[in-house]
Amino acid sequence: MSGTLPEVLLADSGIKVGLPGEWAARRQEVRHLLEKEFFGFFPEGVTSSWETVEEDPDLLGGKATGKKIRIRMEKGEQKAEFDFQLAIPKGEGTWPCFLHLHFMDRMTGLAEELVDEGFAIAHVNYNDIEKDISEERFDGVQGFRPEKSDSRWGKFGCWAFGVSRIVDVLKAVPNLGKITLVGHSRLAMTALWAGASDERIDAVAAIQSGGLYRGTQAETFHDLSREYTKYWFCPSLFQKYASEEELPFDMHFLLALIAPRPLFLDGATRDLWCDPKGLYRCGQAVSPVYRVLGAEGLVGPEEPEAGAAYLEGSVGYYLREGTHYLGRDDWHQLIRFLRRHDIA
Repeated sequence: MSGTLPEVLLADSGIKVGLPGEWAARRQEVRHLLEKEFFGFFPEGVTSSWETVEEDPDLLGGKATGKKIRIRMEKGEQKAEFDFQLAIPKGEGTWPCFLHLHFMDRMTGLAEELVDEGFAIAHVNYNDIEKDISEERFDGVQGFRPEKSDSRWGKFGCWAFGVSRIVDVLKAVPNLGKITLVGHSRLAMTALWAGASDERIDAVAAIQSGGLYRGTQAETFHDLSREYTKYWFCPSLFQKYASEEELPFDMHFLLALIAPRPLFLDGATRDLWCDPKGLYRCGQAVSPVYRVLGAEGLVGPEEPEAGAAYLEGSVGYYLREGTHYLGRDDWHQLIRFLRRHDIA
């Protein structure tokens, strides 16, 4: 791995953070840096409301109650709306909830298995929040951004903002418990930014998000600057920087904003574009922040072994055999991790 990683615990003042009480101010610096240089800022003054537009009392063969909920947002003349689905297991109790960012409109066949495991599921197609197209838009959620700022948000910011509006709803449902946000691929990066931005999210699972930018043998900063993917980020990122080596941060800065909450990272042996070993190094690089906050970070060997799950620390990691995919094995290891850390 080439290059030296920026020190996430080194405050702008030059003082290294070593106590929990010192992290709050440094956390604000890190978040502001990522807002300004990477994701863009969330808009202010957007109001939202929601209503249930469909209900199914016998979802999944009668095992769950299903709802389609519509969220409406507005700021002045600008308006936007999107729907998400919610499945709540039948019976008494408080149900931990997966908030699953997805590429498809409907819940997959694995939903029944997750309900059988005692989880509620909130499911949203990310394109319903904001279209994943190669342009800035002036309608929909993206239309809420400040138009003249180089730090105006990209698609990642739009999707993360939509996640927070879903969290508004989930927090108002009386029989839902802790929320785990789950995303795969580009939606794993979305999940990380949403979890970093909204501390009401209790745990984050980033499935094959990609790894460290410096020294990666997979998707590089240059790859991300191509016509399609550059719209995921704020405009200033590719105007100001030419390579990952120039960035004043790396991916462990983003992970640090989730600390000390449980964070599950997941790679696949043949998913080389997402650099599973780089993702493991991200978990290692953020572990000092967790330790400052009184939690254990990633507990594992220097290099991960194929098929192994490292779930002891508050940063978990699973290296599945296979390709770029979110499947049953990933979900099972995630559930093991959450139960170990009292999220489920």
